[in-house]
Amino acid sequence: MIKSLPALNNLRRLLLSSNFISQLFEIQELFKIPHLTELTLESNPVTSDSFHRMYIINGMRTLKIFDGKRISEEERRNALKMTKREIEKRKESERLSMQSEERVLKAIKMKWENDFREQNTEVMQPGNDEVSTISHIELQNGHLLM
Repeated sequence: MIKSLPALNNLRRLLLSSNFISQLFEIQELFKIPHLTELTLESNPVTSDSFHRMYIINGMRTLKIFDGKRISEEERRNALKMTKREIEKRKESERLSMQSEERVLKAIKMKWENDFREQNTEVMQPGNDEVSTISHIELQNGHLLM
């Protein structure tokens, strides 16, 4: 992961081929290089993400050449549109995933509560040799209520 870069105001070309960069977020610091016109990420795992080219082109407005190919104005416009769509799709996918996880957690909680309610727990009362059955136990403000 590329972490905070010093001021690289004069950097124009950056060749990062074969650097084991695997996620797009790992290169976001590069977006801060103000005059970068050429970037190469070839032979990095991140290039297997079909979205990577559009993401880079959209995020680096000064870039003119990416992975050895000139960036046209049409490609830049398409990158903007596709990036917006892709980000929305990924957000929606994440939202649906979170909802699904919340439903699963809610179902587990309800099952646990129902099982707990149905279960009768035998407890020895203090000062009494008899065993009494408690059919309801509740935790309230950190205190056990029976």
